[in-house]
Amino acid sequence: ALSAETGTEVWRAELGGSDPGDDGQVNGMAVDGDTLYVVGSREQSTGVGALEAYAIGGCGQAVCEPLWSGPLAASAAGTAARPAVAGDVVYATSPDGLVAFDAGGCGAASCPPLATVPLDGAPARSLSVSAGHILAVTSDGAGSDTLTAFGLPPG
Repeated sequence: ALSAETGTEVWRAELGGSDPGDDGQVNGMAVDGDTLYVVGSREQSTGVGALEAYAIGGCGQAVCEPLWSGPLAASAAGTAARPAVAGDVVYATSPDGLVAFDAGGCGAASCPPLATVPLDGAPARSLSVSAGHILAVTSDGAGSDTLTAFGLPPG
């Protein structure tokens, strides 16, 4: 994160894995209020992804750890769409489908999803929130896309 006034680094998160060559990968970000949500992977070689939440203002140190993270199924890092936030829920994608997490976390470092909704066997490549719906675009890999709209819970 860079300072808007000076352009200097305020804080950063290091997403690389524990082994040399295990480079981190960021597939998308979304901001809601004072929280930054990042979908990606700490170890590209495993393909296991995660949704991680960070305080926009940082953690008071040069390198910050996530406030909490939520697991995404294997291969999610390479196929995940940018996360979307609506109300108190942050949505991400994985090969299993649309995954919903409590946007405030669960009080632990690793949080389970609230729900996972299948997307006809195709990972979503795009998510958006509009007019009380979460919209997901999936691709069959052969050039055909499908738009699916889910109603958001009231509140």
